[in-house]
Amino acid sequence: MKDQLHLFGLSLVVALLVACDSDNDSSKSPAERSFQSVSPPATAWVDENRLAKLEQQEPGAWLTYGRNYEEQRFSPLTQINQESVSQLGIAWFKDFGTFHPMQATPLVIDGVMYITTPFNIVYALDAKTGKQLWRYDPEVPGETARRACCGVNARGLAAYKGRIYSATLDGRLIALDAATGKMAWEVDTLIDHERDYTITGAPRVAADKVFIGNGGGRVWCARLCHGIRRRYRRASMAIFYRTG
Repeated sequence: MKDQLHLFGLSLVVALLVACDSDNDSSKSPAERSFQSVSPPATAWVDENRLAKLEQQEPGAWLTYGRNYEEQRFSPLTQINQESVSQLGIAWFKDFGTFHPMQATPLVIDGVMYITTPFNIVYALDAKTGKQLWRYDPEVPGETARRACCGVNARGLAAYKGRIYSATLDGRLIALDAATGKMAWEVDTLIDHERDYTITGAPRVAADKVFIGNGGGRVWCARLCHGIRRRYRRASMAIFYRTG
């Protein structure tokens, strides 16, 4: 009996060591090792199944950029219409303290509005009252604005399985806990920091992958230089990152 218990104890220790070694696989990058799954139910639990049922079960939600995978930005709600629009008034407002233009489409999930502002500051607000639930500032360096062609704009966020994904002007992709706003991980997506690459677009998420592209590298000459007509060049790329 003692031999059996001893053997069981050794087996348990070996199993634990193997599990720990698997979790600390040195072949994985720091970003890959930081991809920790979030188990449902969780705040902003959006996945392919929920998006597929959006029209039937949550017509008032805005779960992803463009509202659904088709990105038609069309709401089927009818309460606000040609007859009722004159009755609209201000329920609340939020001052984001910036003079830069706002271009982002908010996400509205389970009564919470998620929005990104210039320089990629992300807010979670109570959609009914406007109360701020959390705020995350990635501290994008101000000098990054010189690299951007068209301002320090941020066009949107992505929500997926309990996390909010934001791409920053200086080229980072950041995952935030949807409930707290705390950063889960970040990766640098730029392949060449000598070029003027930036990100202003919204990430897309599907099949446990986050898709994001860089834009920039624009060089142009507005006049004929030594008889050679030079037009602008644009370099872009698309990268995907695993969510878990």
